[in-house]
Amino acid sequence: PSFVAAADDELPDDIIFDGYNWWPALRVEAPSPRNTLFWKRRDQCAARVGSWKWVRTGDRPTHLANLEDDVAEQENRAETDPEKTVELESAFKEWLSKMEATEPRGPFRDY
Repeated sequence: PSFVAAADDELPDDIIFDGYNWWPALRVEAPSPRNTLFWKRRDQCAARVGSWKWVRTGDRPTHLANLEDDVAEQENRAETDPEKTVELESAFKEWLSKMEATEPRGPFRDY
């Protein structure tokens, strides 16, 4: 979306894009419109919702951190904040479901 905006063009309405135009935020014209980010690559999954970050990698235990209180992610709060763990994992699954429903585009489908 950012490169399309830079080319002074518009995105097609019939395609789901996992992104946004970040030019206004970079130019400090507006705050970032995004407070959620999701990642998936093979057996590595992560979600960032607000100040919370949830990570699952392979067989390792789920890791949850509140970056507002613990920027170094030293404390795993997955067990002490089970509701937040479920909330972020659910948000990740919803995003993944939406992305799985879109048509493949380029090499990016092979994650």
